[in-house]
Amino acid sequence: MKSIIGYILLSVAAVGLGWGGGYLACQHLHKDVQEPFYSGEYDQDLLESMAPALIIDGGYEIDLGQIQPGDHAHEFIIENRGTANLKVSVSDKSTNIETDFGTDEQLIAPGSSLPLGVTLTVAEGEDKSGFVELNTNDGQGTVRLVVSGQ
Repeated sequence: MKSIIGYILLSVAAVGLGWGGGYLACQHLHKDVQEPFYSGEYDQDLLESMAPALIIDGGYEIDLGQIQPGDHAHEFIIENRGTANLKVSVSDKSTNIETDFGTDEQLIAPGSSLPLGVTLTVAEGEDKSGFVELNTNDGQGTVRLVVSGQ
């Protein structure tokens, strides 16, 4: 019985030394590493490459052709071809334009798109064009979209 207990104690001690020895070996091998895994600084080139990129599918100006007085709807497709989220909000518009964005900021993920519904209201004898200005975070600042007719 004594030999079995002795054998178990010897085995436990050997395993303990193995684990402890492994820990000490790791500490010894990595003792020269002075820098932490994350230094708190960002790679500037990486940050610059991560940017949103606004593209208006179909163009910034739409000609509806011959139009009569009344409401005329159009849908601009706003695409983000960048590598970071695109923020878009309506900053200004002509009085004869309504949008489905309202005043809320819209967020468009990289590779995604979002429709912007625009309604141009034309009264008899008045201007047959209107605009919407969008603020973006893609470096373009303010983008002007124009809807017109003849």
